[in-house]
Amino acid sequence: MTEVLEELGRYREAEAHQRAVVEVMSRELGASHPKTVSVQAIRARLLFRAGRVADAREVVDGLAEHGADNPYLAEIRQLLDESTAAG
Repeated sequence: MTEVLEELGRYREAEAHQRAVVEVMSRELGASHPKTVSVQAIRARLLFRAGRVADAREVVDGLAEHGADNPYLAEIRQLLDESTAAG
């Protein structure tokens, strides 16, 4: 569902759906579980695409101690770094 909404450019709806997924994953697996980190990183990407860069950065900063090798987290970190460099 999140991916379809994202492909349609409906980032706010996709982020709301992903936020619900994060809540369930956090409760069931714990906040530091690799799958939870992945869904959080995807949520950050959706926030970024919705123009909520500060919110995306806040999510990513909260994941700093988790998922050093997580590809989703690496992707959103790169997007945030590029947007900062572009100024």
